[in-house]
Amino acid sequence: MSAVGSMSSFGAGSLGRQIAALGFECQEGVYRLDGMSLEIRRGWPTLTVVRPDARADPLQGHLGRPGLWKSVAAGPLTGRRALVRRVWELPPSVLQTAWEDPAGGDGEEEPPSAFLAALSWALATVDGKAPSGWQAPPRDEVEAAIPAGSLTARQGAVLCQGSLVYTPERLALVFPVVRRIPSDLPAVRRKWLEAVIVDTQERWRLVRLGVAKMDGGSSMQAEVDLTGAPRPLLEGLTKSSLAALQCVVRWLLRTADFLVDTGVACQALESALSRDGPVEREKRG
Repeated sequence: MSAVGSMSSFGAGSLGRQIAALGFECQEGVYRLDGMSLEIRRGWPTLTVVRPDARADPLQGHLGRPGLWKSVAAGPLTGRRALVRRVWELPPSVLQTAWEDPAGGDGEEEPPSAFLAALSWALATVDGKAPSGWQAPPRDEVEAAIPAGSLTARQGAVLCQGSLVYTPERLALVFPVVRRIPSDLPAVRRKWLEAVIVDTQERWRLVRLGVAKMDGGSSMQAEVDLTGAPRPLLEGLTKSSLAALQCVVRWLLRTADFLVDTGVACQALESALSRDGPVEREKRG
């Protein structure tokens, strides 16, 4: 049975026992730990943390954090503040590769599953820190997993060149969707741009979006941070992440480019943003 098939529900078998060993308790088919829930959503293993008493800026302070966690607005923006839920989602295709015990095993103890390794990684990075003692694998190993041309995204005449961020302490794939958001961008355009980012963050899986400050303004970036990823999952995660980034960046490029181009007039942009709450959308990715 494939890794994905075996997790259509966690059940009470070996996998369920290993999840429980990490501290989770099963409640009506959902595993819970310290305000965190673990379940399968449309085939994707998903961890969710919701803190309804906390409001946060879903656009600032999230880029560059280790791991797959990202913040998604769980309610309408009030100014730049919103109820936020944090989510961690793993592509099911990544789990198709069988886990190989690096130590060879002695046959007396079941080796950890790929999913349990990924879940341990998620728990280690939930507070925005890299797993203790983690170091990036050899660069050539990472680069070998990057398909030719996958770091370049194009939509019409708009081109975006991504990059591999590689240091001993960090591993990430980053695309600058808008290299520079002018500091004097009109407020109405800035609000539309922020609304587009928040909507895309909620709509698409895996990819983290945000605004990063820079000299003379700011930039809009899309990234997947693989810092701390288990080595056996790294190749599959790299390929899945680049496929997701390609989709998200192409989805955003022309709209974002139009919104920051103040040389193009558009009367529709003067319309007030909708004050309605978020609507349920089908996740993409």
